[in-house]
Amino acid sequence: MKRILLSVFLIAVFAAYVAFHHESATTVYALPSLAGEKKIVPDGDSNGVRLDAVPGRPDAIPPRSFADGEYTGDAGVVYYGNVRVKALIQDGVLVALQFLEYPHHHPTSMVINTRAMPLLQAETIRTQDADVDIVSGATFTSLAFSDSLTSALSKAAKPR
Repeated sequence: MKRILLSVFLIAVFAAYVAFHHESATTVYALPSLAGEKKIVPDGDSNGVRLDAVPGRPDAIPPRSFADGEYTGDAGVVYYGNVRVKALIQDGVLVALQFLEYPHHHPTSMVINTRAMPLLQAETIRTQDADVDIVSGATFTSLAFSDSLTSALSKAAKPR
């Protein structure tokens, strides 16, 4: 009888842990708005972003020598799947990124990438470079993102 009660108790504790962990893992964090920076806003496509200039700061993004167009990077290989991005260049500036592929077949991957993708997009557009900081908890996605974006931006680079 003691073993049955102990087993029921352990199962109940485990079930409570799983329920709590699931609730806390689905929290989505908003990006902070930085004064004097470009503002990132959704473009209607959940995988892309566009820029709206912040008044008084038309120079927030440094000019680059990219050729205008859309450039798809090679797939960055991750243990859980591939990461592939498409970069949109307008007036020589990277203005939008879209995730064409990313790991999303497992609930944990969905939670991780839902949090990491907007951060990677915003940082890349802000810096105009593929060398962005790794998002904590999304190391593999961040590295594969950087690989794919490096490939896309190398296709967009104007010859000197």
